[in-house]
Amino acid sequence: MPRTLFELTRPATRRRRQAGLSVAASIAAHALVIGGLAAFTLLATDTLPPVERRIDNIVLAPAAPAPPPPPPAPRAAASARPAAEASAAPVGEVPTGIAPEIVRHGAADGAGAVEGGVDGGIATGVPGGMLGTTLDAPSPPPPPPPARTTPVRVGGDIAPPVRVHYVAPLYPPIAQSARVEGIVVLDAIIDREGRVTSVVPTRSIALLDEAAIAAVRQWRYRPTRLNGVPVPVLLTVEVKFQLR
Repeated sequence: MPRTLFELTRPATRRRRQAGLSVAASIAAHALVIGGLAAFTLLATDTLPPVERRIDNIVLAPAAPAPPPPPPAPRAAASARPAAEASAAPVGEVPTGIAPEIVRHGAADGAGAVEGGVDGGIATGVPGGMLGTTLDAPSPPPPPPPARTTPVRVGGDIAPPVRVHYVAPLYPPIAQSARVEGIVVLDAIIDREGRVTSVVPTRSIALLDEAAIAAVRQWRYRPTRLNGVPVPVLLTVEVKFQLR
């Protein structure tokens, strides 16, 4: 009986012993890894990159100076100086004015040259003026508006013309005998000179029309103007006949 119990507990003891060996092996492996890393760190210090150091006190060298400008161009040759000196005013003499310059173009003998400048024989300037300039001619005035031939009726902006000459109508004897009286209304056309050129009755009295037309044809008016221009007008006039 005791032997049987001992045999039953033997596998459990074996398993515990194997677990202990596994733990010891794991600890040994970790120790080897950690020790290897520590040894590698100590041995690889020479291969690490150098630590950058900050340098605060930096002195920059001055910039190189700019190259000097090129020397000025040499003046005119000495051979041109006598001509310039010859054209200069003499020392000690003060000029009183500037002589006008005469520019000549074309032939060498000056044929066709005009004072003030000529280009191909056509004057382009005047004495005392600027060369190459011309004076623009003033623009012509606008043409007058065409004369109006159609009469405009008096009214609105068209004021009635002023009569300057009046002739009284002659009472026809036959109308007097018939005791006919009244007012004859006429349409009269007055031309641009103020003369009556046409008379047409609009309210007629048979015995008085001819006398009224003959009198109105002799009347004269002051010309009527529209925008400052004389125009013909159409005017309605009344001629009154009354017995005494």
